[in-house]
Parts: sequence; structure tokens; C-alpha cells
Amino acid sequence: MSNQSAEAVFDALGEPVRRRILELLHDGPAAVGQLAQRLPVGRPAVSKHLRVLSNAGLVEHSSAGTRNLYVLAPGGMAAALPFCDALVSGHTLEALEEVADEIAGKDKVARDTPPLMGAEDFAYMLEERPGAFIYVGNGDSAMLHHPAYDFNDEAIPLGTSYWVRLAERALAG
Repeated sequence: MSNQSAEAVFDALGEPVRRRILELLHDGPAAVGQLAQRLPVGRPAVSKHLRVLSNAGLVEHSSAGTRNLYVLAPGGMAAALPFCDALVSGHTLEALEEVADEIAGKDKVARDTPPLMGAEDFAYMLEERPGAFIYVGNGDSAMLHHPAYDFNDEAIPLGTSYWVRLAERALAG
């Protein structure tokens, strides 16, 4: 989308339901009703969220009979990528993966995970300091902010060790 802006992308991704919609669409095209069945909101709310995602250039839709099918827009995250690249300032993706391999073990680092944005509360921290968001495995649990979510306390040492090791590397020059 030629008039797509990073601000519109990040605004759209600032809402957990919209991020979940993108995750669901990663599996393939879906109609509003199909998405609503897998979300904690009804069809009217899903339609509104899809409109925001569409306006940000993140999803597209096509008519199939009497319903619209929504898909991820090719290159939808393109406007946000320069900002995301700046967050790792000085760290190449390879260097970030090396540290993850060192901390968790090479066989436990997923390299084919599609890029995802963090939560809106994290965005407030990024207004004050540059940063990055990584996913540390939590096992089988409901999504964050869901009443059934159960944080795996055993993941804390992995996450903290990762960031400490990155800091040590940066300080070593």
C-alpha cells in the first residue's frame, strides 16, 4: 500500500484482538464469522477491527459469494520494518540468534517465526528507551491477558540471561 505509514501499522497492532486476528489470518483466508468464533469478541467488533487493519494496509479482502474473505496483505508490515530494524541498533539478527543459541540451545531457537509486534504496554516503554521484544517459550497456555493464562516461572532465567548476555556483548564492544 503506497500511502501506508508505520504509525498506522503500529496503531493497528496496539490492540491485542487485532494482533490475534493477524495470527489467525496467517493460517489462511477467513470470513468475519470464522474469526469471531475464535475470538473473545462478536462479529460487529471483528468487522471494526478488520477495518482498522485494512486501513493500515495489513489485511485485504475479496468477495466470495455473499461474504468477504480476509487475508494478510503482502508486504503489510513493510512500513514498520525500518523502525523495527532500528530497535536492534547495532545488533545483527545473527548476533541476536547467537545469544539465543548460547542461552537456550541451538535446537530450541525458532528461526522461522513470522515477525509479531509486542503489546501496547510495551510501546509506552519504547517511547522512553529503545528496545526489542522477543518471545520466550511459555509452554501450552492461553494467550496473555486471557483469564486462563498461566505464566511459566521457569522461563524467567532464560529471558533475563538472554538480555544480560546481549548487554555484556554490547559493553565488550
